[in-house]
Amino acid sequence: MFCRPNRDVLCTTVLKDRQGQWVKENGEIWSVPLLLQSVHRLPWSFTNGQTPQGLYRMEGLIPDPTRPQDNPIPTVAEFLAYGQYPLIQLFFPTEKGQREFLPNQKGPFTGTLAQYQALWPPSWQTHAPITQSYGAGRQGRTLLRIHGSGLATNHFGGWRGPQGWLPTLGCLAARETYEDSPQHDMPRLLQQLAGDRFTGYVVVVEVPGPDTPVAIADLPLP
Repeated sequence: MFCRPNRDVLCTTVLKDRQGQWVKENGEIWSVPLLLQSVHRLPWSFTNGQTPQGLYRMEGLIPDPTRPQDNPIPTVAEFLAYGQYPLIQLFFPTEKGQREFLPNQKGPFTGTLAQYQALWPPSWQTHAPITQSYGAGRQGRTLLRIHGSGLATNHFGGWRGPQGWLPTLGCLAARETYEDSPQHDMPRLLQQLAGDRFTGYVVVVEVPGPDTPVAIADLPLP
């Protein structure tokens, strides 16, 4: 996910498959916009702050033990908070509850900051912002998700972000609108991930530049 330092600007999300190839659609690199802004506009180091930069573990859809298996329709409260689609479950490196942050090593990452930095290519290991997800997890941040919203787009009266997206409590927001011409981006993302037990990694990084979404043409992608 390539973001701007100004988190009111949409982030550009691209995908790699299990063979390390960029996912394409109609010959072009597939992408979907997400908003990584906090409704509180707090920095990444605060609970409910902006989504930190860095590395996350992605492990399927969030289980909901309160919802009957034979009735997947969300309750009113769930719908308003997250929309009608399943939530994608992300974990901070040191967060408990994940099956394995590193392949074949059960549980969360237990290494030092230096060992976390060693997971990155050499040219990234001294780039301080990529340590944010490690630091935020150590400080107790949890429960990061990718989700939509069933709230009206004018729910946050003072919100002046991109039309159709709503800020969150630190999660990653997909567009989900029900007014005038409904537009839903979660299905596009869920279709690419396929199923409910997918695993992988998410990288969030800010790219300096104008207050416009990062264009695919501006990324060093083959």
